[in-house]
Amino acid sequence: MGLFAAKESRGGDGKPLSLDVIASRPKMEPHEVGFLHLTPHGVYATLAAHVYGAGAPDTAIQVALPDGWEVLLQCSSLHLDREGYFAVAYVHRASRHCIVAERGTSEVLGLRAGVWMYFEQPTIQFFLAEQFSKAVRHKLAVMDGGRSGPWYVSYTGHSLGAVIAGCRAVEEGTLAVTFESPGARIFIEKTLDAPGAMDEHLITYLRAPNPINTLKPQCGYVIMIPTQQVVLPSGTLFLAPSSTGEVEEEKRPPRGGSSSGSKGDGGGDDRAARQPRQASPSRAGERPDPVAAASVTAVVAAASATHSPAPLAVATAPAVRQSTSASPQRSSSSSSSSTSSIGGPAATKAPARWRIPSFRPQEYLRGYLFGGVGMGVPELQQYVGKVEPMIREMLEHTQQVHSIHSLRRHFHVADEPGDEEVVLRWPSHLLQFMEFYNTTRALEDPENQGTGVKEAYLGLMRRLYHTEPRRRDCIPTKYVDSTSLRVVQLWWNVDAAHRKQWPLSLMDHKALNVIQIKDGYLCSYVLTAMQAKQYLVRLVSRPEVRAMIHEWQRERAGSGSGDHSVARRSKL
Repeated sequence: MGLFAAKESRGGDGKPLSLDVIASRPKMEPHEVGFLHLTPHGVYATLAAHVYGAGAPDTAIQVALPDGWEVLLQCSSLHLDREGYFAVAYVHRASRHCIVAERGTSEVLGLRAGVWMYFEQPTIQFFLAEQFSKAVRHKLAVMDGGRSGPWYVSYTGHSLGAVIAGCRAVEEGTLAVTFESPGARIFIEKTLDAPGAMDEHLITYLRAPNPINTLKPQCGYVIMIPTQQVVLPSGTLFLAPSSTGEVEEEKRPPRGGSSSGSKGDGGGDDRAARQPRQASPSRAGERPDPVAAASVTAVVAAASATHSPAPLAVATAPAVRQSTSASPQRSSSSSSSSTSSIGGPAATKAPARWRIPSFRPQEYLRGYLFGGVGMGVPELQQYVGKVEPMIREMLEHTQQVHSIHSLRRHFHVADEPGDEEVVLRWPSHLLQFMEFYNTTRALEDPENQGTGVKEAYLGLMRRLYHTEPRRRDCIPTKYVDSTSLRVVQLWWNVDAAHRKQWPLSLMDHKALNVIQIKDGYLCSYVLTAMQAKQYLVRLVSRPEVRAMIHEWQRERAGSGSGDHSVARRSKL
């Protein structure tokens, strides 16, 4: 077959692999994973932080580049730093990997772009990003006189930069690893011609639901990482959902003592260890994100017009989070200095619970019916007046959670620490966030523990938010690109003679022999699922592998029926 007419498989010494070696299906060992030169997600986070310092060297926090990485090109050298846009291209020569980091908004210059993004209209920043990407690819092509060979390009970004990075990755068919995105799904659907496969190109890391990361629907493989507490200056407490494995805790009697440790630090009665960490005061140079504040203002204002999608729940109690069994877990509302848990004898000593005023359905209905024709609704205006300052206060102090420097700390111990959650359902606009927030608090109110009332709140919670522990060894195939899946399927359905004709090294053979598709999941018992996904994306981007796949596709199209058995086996 022409599909296998390219280069033969070769070993590290450049000699063709023997048929016996290929037929034995050599497998990769854990100590050999480093030879694949994969890029850890902690590197993406570091570059997403470094671009802030590169754009504002005198005011922003400066972050050291990861080992082996260097700056290739800044958009300012091409005079593309307009309207608050800024990006830097970084390269790792040993792995031939280039990452373009898109910066989030910077002060007033990015404010207009951010506001319009949340009204789902393209702005100049996205077109500047397109021009910068073209310039980066041209520079890579001519590097070292054009003798440097092919490069793999991917993207990263934080906040609004995450949306820009996601758009570039989907349009170019590559990978983006982003952080605290305000939600890119609707924007990509409205602005790109072929958004159907967007989920396979994006990996998004989020903190627990907050006013920034719930502005719009998320897309891609969404991962929630542990989230710390935020204490507001008014003396009230904002608690984010924290961890899994606490379902049984609801059945135990309340105990004394509060918690501020991080998730997953021990066994036994480790609820204290699993509670969110209390956020430290904002570090110097970490300023509130103006696009987030502007966006929330716009969305809250829109609540008084025709865009309010749902009334808010009446709720008075603190936050919990959803588990795999759909039973939310409780989070203590005591501060780190408190001596009692909620519901205990000394619960009244804890700070007052921070909650958003509820919104009566009658007010919502009147606003929906009359807001679009310019008729003011005093009750609705009063509600918006009450909510907006509270949301602004939350925004200011959730910057401690939203900050890219805070997110980077998640990767300090390990690239995949094992305490992450995969997001199955997430609030997708500001009013849903407020409803989620009040519902989580209501679930810890002693008055709402009756069977019927509690189950009603649990049902609402399941509609708004649901996560489950993320498995490191597998990822649903919907988050893997179709070309990568086709290669894996064909790899396991052809004989050794055909595999010998693939233009692969011995290390490629070893890697592919530990990656399989099982029950709708891409799995590996040596690589992590994230490593397997990245390896496959980079494999199919190689020119010789692309040529092999294109030749196979042409043969199938030209022969009509072709080899039915191979076609059936390789069809997704």
